[in-house]
Amino acid sequence: MIVTIVATMNITALLICVIQLIVSRCTMTKVLALDLISLFTIILLGIISLNGDNGLFCLDIGVLLALSAFIGTIAFAKMSIVPVEDKK
Repeated sequence: MIVTIVATMNITALLICVIQLIVSRCTMTKVLALDLISLFTIILLGIISLNGDNGLFCLDIGVLLALSAFIGTIAFAKMSIVPVEDKK
């Protein structure tokens, strides 16, 4: 019962993040929404691994998703840095 409630709340939060991703115009907000979508997907994979027969496979996919989301966020942060000009 608790797992069902947590999964329902997780899916609701995931849908809110998808709506925020579609509606938002700011690039940073879109990156944050994508990061939260990956986080909620990892949580959902963890919940599925508790109830399913293929628990280790779901956890492996969750780890790969976490690594790719981290690398993507770091890459975007590196690309969005604006160089500061020297004040002389």
